[in-house]
Amino acid sequence: MSKTGLTGTIPQDIGKLQKLEGLYLYNNKLTGEIPFSIGNLSHLSRVNLRYNNLEGRIPPSLGNCKSLLYLYLSANNFNGPLPKNLFGGYAKFITLDLAYNQLKGPIPVEINKQINMIKFIVYKNKLIGKIPDVFSGLPGLELLGMGDNMFHGSIPTTFASLKSLLKVDLSKNNLSGIIPEYFSTLPMILFVNLSHNDFEGSVPTKGVFANASAIFLDGNSKLCGGILELHLPRCAEKKGKKRRSHALKMTFIIMCAFVGVLVMATCIWFYLKSHSKKRKSTSSNTLRKESFL
Repeated sequence: MSKTGLTGTIPQDIGKLQKLEGLYLYNNKLTGEIPFSIGNLSHLSRVNLRYNNLEGRIPPSLGNCKSLLYLYLSANNFNGPLPKNLFGGYAKFITLDLAYNQLKGPIPVEINKQINMIKFIVYKNKLIGKIPDVFSGLPGLELLGMGDNMFHGSIPTTFASLKSLLKVDLSKNNLSGIIPEYFSTLPMILFVNLSHNDFEGSVPTKGVFANASAIFLDGNSKLCGGILELHLPRCAEKKGKKRRSHALKMTFIIMCAFVGVLVMATCIWFYLKSHSKKRKSTSSNTLRKESFL
């Protein structure tokens, strides 16, 4: 019943449709909230409610749908936090699309229980906090869309374990720190969007970062280096490195000078010693001659 111009709300009695396997009501004009009773549908595997005017909070009961694999709720007016039970319940999502809503709060750490997830999309919400460092629990993740939110902090180290990752979009957040070198070693990565954040330091040059058309870094004024096509400023040598380099040079010069002085002193000592022996020898021969005469 998609694209039919449906209006009104989703009825509470939907929870009584025990054999329902798919709910396709996208591209309509539905309003109101998703009934809590939807969590009773144990055979429900696909829900597509995109492009409606639904609102309120995402019911935590959706996590009780043990057969649920695909959930599309993007382009509505959902608000409130992401329910922990949505990630930590019985549902094992392959695709979770919650983009273009008004969702708030952090990403629950329970996301690491979604071991089958391939696509996680939460573009353009109002999500905040640090990205939880638990993504090693999502080994099959291919698409990670978290752009246009209010995340801060650095990119988690567990992203390095996402060997199946094809595309990652973390643009338009408040992320900071350096761009992790491991992005350039991910074997499948094709697209990286880190634009409009507060990253700093040197941009990697290998892997996906060797292709200017595959990476987006605009709006990060503290970045430097990278391939020439990015037109970023050269990275200045760090003061600490300069100081260490200067200290090493001075130490080398002092050591060379010390060794030079030592060698010179040794040569002078040998010369004087040798000259002294010659003088003694000459003096001794003279005395012998005088005694003979």
